[in-house]
Amino acid sequence: MGAARVFGPLELDEHRASILAELELHESFADDLARYALHPALIEMATSCAQLLIPDWNPVRDFFLPTSYARVRVWRETPAHFVCHVRHRRVDPEENQAIFDATLLDAEGREIVAIDGLAFGRVEDP
Repeated sequence: MGAARVFGPLELDEHRASILAELELHESFADDLARYALHPALIEMATSCAQLLIPDWNPVRDFFLPTSYARVRVWRETPAHFVCHVRHRRVDPEENQAIFDATLLDAEGREIVAIDGLAFGRVEDP
């Protein structure tokens, strides 16, 4: 059983320019919230939703990993349940990567984390 799960995407816009996903930490990992200001499983699941926005992305054929963040702003600790809004900025064919922005929001709509310039690079089969 995974530490986190995604309920969604709640909303994937028709142009594949943004996605809204709801995430929740499994109750058996609730004690982790006292140890981690940013729960690693929740952050990984939230940012991985970006792959759904990559043009022509095929999960069987394509493998992308996060390679960098241009800027990360943390306003509060991750709660057990929140929403992530990911926006596709551009594809950089020279670097073989896609660039996104992501905002994590709590149940009251307050920003938890804002990530600018989240880059996902394609991993080629050797």
